[in-house]
Amino acid sequence: GQHFPHPDPKWKGAGSLTLLKAVVEFLRGKGWRPVNVDCSIHLERPKLKDLKDEMAKRLAAAMGLPRECVSIKAKTGEAVDSVGRGEAVEAFAVALIEKV
Repeated sequence: GQHFPHPDPKWKGAGSLTLLKAVVEFLRGKGWRPVNVDCSIHLERPKLKDLKDEMAKRLAAAMGLPRECVSIKAKTGEAVDSVGRGEAVEAFAVALIEKV
């Protein structure tokens, strides 16, 4: 909630790409820029094999990066814990940023 507080009407209903663009704008305003991003998504369904490239293209465009600077990996839970049972989804992202 520090940058996107729940009660702020400005962010009500904002999509994830809108929020991502706002974060990149914030970084640039502080003299930083994204270099690359590595994402891992853990879920049973839907299978993301055919969607990963389009997802990476959209993320790259939102950050002003070349497509090859965004990696998306999808993994299943292998029937372990809530992810493996199809009850939950986990997503992790690591971004490299550099001072401009």
